[in-house]
Order: sequence, then structure tokens, then C-alpha cells
Amino acid sequence: ADLDVMGGGVIQTFTYASGHGGNISVTAQESVSLSGFQTISESGDQAALSGLYSNTFGTGHGGSISVTTDVMTVRDNGLITSETVGGNLGHGGDVTLAVNRLEMDSGYVSASARTDGNTRDTGAGGNVSITATESVSISGGDDKKLYGDYHGVYSQAQGTGNSGSITIRSNQLTAT
Repeated sequence: ADLDVMGGGVIQTFTYASGHGGNISVTAQESVSLSGFQTISESGDQAALSGLYSNTFGTGHGGSISVTTDVMTVRDNGLITSETVGGNLGHGGDVTLAVNRLEMDSGYVSASARTDGNTRDTGAGGNVSITATESVSISGGDDKKLYGDYHGVYSQAQGTGNSGSITIRSNQLTAT
């Protein structure tokens, strides 16, 4: 009843054209853990981050990502991301987490719209919705940040597209 994605492993949907990307839906009774990465360059500055990915590189919209579990752990550069990339104006999908407890230590949850360097035009980023009946703990470390400038929860837009919203519902929220 557990799902562990480690060492650069990914579960991914994407679209490069006008068709929409598929959705990722994970339901695990006990826990979901995303952790670690696999270095893919000699210099060590590029890595495949372990995680759940839904991306659009075309005019089609990215799929959504939803996780339902008791304990969700995202650590050591683990990543959940739904994003639109480049000038093709497809919208990123939403990220929805329904958990008892979310523990993030040097990890990322992101729904973003970013440029590819060739154009400033982008589609809109998706929304992030986190519902944790017990607690959400978000902490960043001093380790190498392989996805963004800071570890944490993101909705951002680098180009002309709008970013989405972030909603966190929990009895306890700790960010350090």
C-alpha cells in the first residue's frame, strides 16, 4: 500500500502537440515518498529528480496530478510538477494533494508556466491545492537546489501566462 519513487525515478505524462496530456492519479493507503535524484551530467549540475511530472510543451493542456494517501513525503530534491514550457500556450495542469500529513524536506511541489529561452509567451500555470487533515511541514536544507532557488511549494509564471493559485488547508502548517 506504499509508493516509493527514488533515485531519479519518475512517473510522467506530457504532450508535445495539440492533444492534452494525461492525468496522474495516485492512491496509496499508507504512504507516498518521492526522494533523491540521478545525476545526468559529468559536472553534476544536471539531474533527473525523482517524482511525478505532468508537462505540456505544445498547445495542448497538461494533465493534472492528484495524490491521496495517509503520509506524503517529498525530500532530497523530490518533485511534483505540472507545468507548461515554452511559447506554445498550453496551460499547465493542477496539483492536488489529499493527505493526513505532508512532510517536505528539501523537496518541491510546483504548478508553473516557464519560458524555454526562445520566447516570453507561455500558457498559464496550474493551481496547487493541499489538504492535510493533520499537518503540513515544509523545510528547506542547505543541500543542492536542483529545481528552483528555494525548496517548497510554487505556482509561478516566467512569461506572459498567469501563475495559478496555492491553497493549503491544514490544522498545522510549519515552514522553516
